[in-house]
Amino acid sequence: MKTNKLPALLITWNRPKYVMKSYEAILKSGITEIFIFNDGLSRNEEINHKINETRVLIKKLASQNKEISHIIFFSEENSSGCKNGVSKAITWFFKQNKKGLIIEDDIIISEKFPEFCNHYFSKCNDINFISASNYGIKPSNNKNHRLSRHAYIWGWAATSTLWSKYNTYISEERIEKFLRKSKQDKKYEKYIKFICDKCRLTNGGLIDTWDYQLSFLLLEQNILNIVPGKSLAENIGFDKDATHTKEKRPSYAKKVYQEIKLDKDIDINFIDFEADKAVQRLIYTPGIRMRIKRKIYKWLN
Repeated sequence: MKTNKLPALLITWNRPKYVMKSYEAILKSGITEIFIFNDGLSRNEEINHKINETRVLIKKLASQNKEISHIIFFSEENSSGCKNGVSKAITWFFKQNKKGLIIEDDIIISEKFPEFCNHYFSKCNDINFISASNYGIKPSNNKNHRLSRHAYIWGWAATSTLWSKYNTYISEERIEKFLRKSKQDKKYEKYIKFICDKCRLTNGGLIDTWDYQLSFLLLEQNILNIVPGKSLAENIGFDKDATHTKEKRPSYAKKVYQEIKLDKDIDINFIDFEADKAVQRLIYTPGIRMRIKRKIYKWLN
């Protein structure tokens, strides 16, 4: 079996059919140390049945693959929700590892993603964040990677140093300070405002999520993300059981490549603004036509 040095965290809750697929992809990638986190029970008995089914599956997979190191955490507390549950899982992982892959249970990583991460982590000590997905947007300079100010979380890798700076609550003081500073940042002005607005909503409990705070951190601290030229992850979690992605699965969520090329060098000063702009139009600040299509789909389903 091929092996990869980086450990992986698989974050699970109540979707056993997804866990099986995510786990199998991790095994195929050659990872030999898997941390598996399962959040606590809810007040819904139907959901609790799926949680227990997931936990039985996790134990079964671990027993069937004894050559792989499994570190498993089943929370005995009530479910923490998406924001606190996922962030708690990642904190638990980085207390035990300096670097590693973070994979939620609806993400299928490419066999090549750990290799991609090992390669680019080794190229530069300033690299603290690497994404598996590129949302279908290729580098504008035809290289095999690009640098981005965005945080793409459909499979990603990071360092404990980066995660130690993360907070689920972003103070209004930090938000206002960053918004004032960002007025001169015309390339990312709309994106920054979008992220700050989302952080305010999470602060107020109107959105239960953890990822906008990570996006804020990358922007605020000027932490760059290495993004692959070809997508190295597939998101299968677009359905009624999803927390946030209940809409139709877009085409860019379906593509995952099992072959990659690696660049010898990284130009740490070259941010691919054109590619980031394309992703902003596609994901974060879509036009009115796209917004209407998404709303109609949610309403019909």
